[in-house]
Amino acid sequence: MVSLDLSLQKQFGVFKVLHGEFRVDAINVFNHPIFQAPDIYYNDGASAFGVTSGVNAAEGERQLQVALKFAF
Repeated sequence: MVSLDLSLQKQFGVFKVLHGEFRVDAINVFNHPIFQAPDIYYNDGASAFGVTSGVNAAEGERQLQVALKFAF
């Protein structure tokens, strides 16, 4: 499964010496689940063979980040 990352940024001037930047970053925009590998061992029970044990939490959920920066 491929996850889509997106970043939007807008730079603007407030005064001649003051500039601002607004930024939004999104990781895994469409919130697709990334499953762990299925169980490949047949000896630990036929009911668990080939079953995934869950979602990979380190990569799985959507993350949003908003930033506002002023430079003078």
